[in-house]
Amino acid sequence: MSFQDWSVIRTTGFVEIKNIGAIEVTSDSTHRFVIKTLGQPNIVVASLYNERDAKQILITPGDTLFAVIDFKENKKDRFEVIFNGRNEENYNAYYDLNKEFDRDTIMKLAKSVESLEKYIQIIDNNYSSNTKKINEILKPSVLKDLMLNEEKACVFQYLDYRKQVSKEKLSKSYLLSIKNRYFPDKIVCENPLYMKSYQYTIGMGYLKDLLCEGITDENQFIAATDTIEKYFAGELKDYLIATSFNRAINKYKKNKELNATELDHWYYDNSAKITGNTYAKFIQFSYDNFRILNNPFPENVLIEKIIQLSDSSVYTLCSFLEKYKGAQLVIDNWATWCGPCLHEMMVGKENIQKLKELGNTFVYISMDEIHDFKKAKKKAIELGIIKNAYLIPGNFKTAYARYFSISEIPRYIMIDVNGNVKNSRMPYPSNISNFFDYRK
Repeated sequence: MSFQDWSVIRTTGFVEIKNIGAIEVTSDSTHRFVIKTLGQPNIVVASLYNERDAKQILITPGDTLFAVIDFKENKKDRFEVIFNGRNEENYNAYYDLNKEFDRDTIMKLAKSVESLEKYIQIIDNNYSSNTKKINEILKPSVLKDLMLNEEKACVFQYLDYRKQVSKEKLSKSYLLSIKNRYFPDKIVCENPLYMKSYQYTIGMGYLKDLLCEGITDENQFIAATDTIEKYFAGELKDYLIATSFNRAINKYKKNKELNATELDHWYYDNSAKITGNTYAKFIQFSYDNFRILNNPFPENVLIEKIIQLSDSSVYTLCSFLEKYKGAQLVIDNWATWCGPCLHEMMVGKENIQKLKELGNTFVYISMDEIHDFKKAKKKAIELGIIKNAYLIPGNFKTAYARYFSISEIPRYIMIDVNGNVKNSRMPYPSNISNFFDYRK
């Protein structure tokens, strides 16, 4: 089990995930985990190695706890943690209360309740009931305040889901009346710590989407930014603007017809207004990716050398692309020493085959050092990828790696039939559920 300190922005390639603390193994079933650098309350993520499930935990300085991991129905990717020790009531209450609140039931009612007004009444009653329990069970604490704010955020997650499953429209005036019940003024995050709560930020994102729905201005993204600035303030405003800009760029990846000029104008007019350093960097990160999209490789990248592992043939990236002309490529950047790379090739095998059936050709560029050429070749043969496997001398220092900001692997890049960059940061194949966006 590990504890990780996540950044507020969790986009692949940008997110900073730090393992915190030190583990002392005392027996096969007992580990001692010490976090020495915690100076203030922090939200961290507890997860098990190579397992899907993860738990959000609020840790406060001075806490001393025993955590007993209970696997559910022998499924290692579904676990619960039972705490004993200083502040155990807070830690256990977070799990117990969230389980009792059973948010899935409210989501299911969104489909079955005929009247929007009746559904909103259910949401309001649920909020009143949940907050009453929080106030009764938890003593005044950071955790109590966090949970109360998460409950407010959930209101708008429920509303957004109702919008998706029902034809009944939620008018702007009705939405504002609901918003004003929970947030009478401009919405400001009361504690920067809440920004690290997935439940809180996703709920605020849903509220932002509801407020921006129906914008008909010619420059829709600029109008949406104005709406965010109207209803939100502080760090929460910066977060919503930065993530909305990234989302607009992701839409542009899927649809070239979206207005690239509008995104350019927005960047030059608004990026400097973002005061939060993390969010300013995320906007720059998003814009750098945007400038790559639907463009050919620049000349300094095209002249880079690349070696085929099967027979040591030497290409430039230009002649490499010429070799695959007319194919839509998925470039898997990997290395023999990269455990996650090898793991993804195995767990993503089924989806990789689906992508191939949609007309994609997978090629594999090793980021190994040139002196590990034979090692890379041997591993490519073992993995069954040798036919389309290459090594690029210079690994992360090459113009190719710098152009795509490849600082971590595995990394998947899609190139269209014309040799232009179609997607500079594909999700891992194992995480793809909607294959429509990856057709040739």
